[in-house]
Amino acid sequence: SCKNNLKQIGLALHNYHDVHKTFPQGAMGRPQSTEGPTNNFSWLVYILPMLEENALYDQFNFNEYYTTTTNRNAAMNKVNTYFCPSSRNADQMSNVAGVWAMHYLGLSGPIGAVNG
Repeated sequence: SCKNNLKQIGLALHNYHDVHKTFPQGAMGRPQSTEGPTNNFSWLVYILPMLEENALYDQFNFNEYYTTTTNRNAAMNKVNTYFCPSSRNADQMSNVAGVWAMHYLGLSGPIGAVNG
């Protein structure tokens, strides 16, 4: 159910916190440069091991941009926990970048460096 998926995501976030002593950022990666896009990996990727999706997590190469073929192929895998099963569009792909659109969102916080 949608409620169960949200519970699983919440538990995964807290398990991530237990291991890393912080919650995952909305996106983490290299800063934007003139050489190309950032390699911003979403919090959705970072909590995959906490959702027992280790095999999928291991397919991502965090030393490369998110948009490389390796990472795009990994992103094409659907994680059922990220979809509300009662949604009428639960099996549709996103038109944005050809990856799955998630039904649950998280906030990434302010853009840019935070002083202090």
